[in-house]
Amino acid sequence: MEHRVFVTFDGLSAPRWIDEYLRDNFGTFGEKWWAQCVTDNWDNNTNCYYFEDIEQAERFEFIARLANDKCSIRSK
Repeated sequence: MEHRVFVTFDGLSAPRWIDEYLRDNFGTFGEKWWAQCVTDNWDNNTNCYYFEDIEQAERFEFIARLANDKCSIRSK
């Protein structure tokens, strides 16, 4: 899984909708997508979401930007 999207959010946990959306639209965690916490702070954190192909990553990035949960989103 070489396509990544980073989501920085306030607090300790990512917005709840993210995992639900990914499960419903991309399939099983670990098979079609993967997530990893890359920071561990009280005020804000960043999760990295990994995808099999660029289309999945772009689709997730687009939806995350639309949700506008006061998150910072970037892809690599």
